Amino acid sequence: MSVRAANPEASAFHTTRWTRVCLAREDSDHGRQALADLCDAYYEPVVTFLRVVLRDADAARETSHAFFEQMLGGGTIWHADPRRGRFRSYLLGAVKHFLSHQRQAA
Repeated sequence: MSVRAANPEASAFHTTRWTRVCLAREDSDHGRQALADLCDAYYEPVVTFLRVVLRDADAARETSHAFFEQMLGGGTIWHADPRRGRFRSYLLGAVKHFLSHQRQAA
């Protein structure tokens, strides 16, 4: 069991500095590390949210993996805008949007 899974706070959407999000957009070692850090920080909260919505732990993990694969490919992080609110709110909306598209494709 990971440290995150053992910690109930791991399922919370924490505050993220926009400077970290902007760094994650860069095509550099630091940018890739920042993106990996964001994925690590938000993986359990996204899985927890999807587990509630989908009512299936396996489906929640599979959907989370697909979402973060898209995020790692740069498709999600580029649309985040600090003028529109908090990153965690953006990310939750992006997950809902992703899930909606997956359901339409099914």
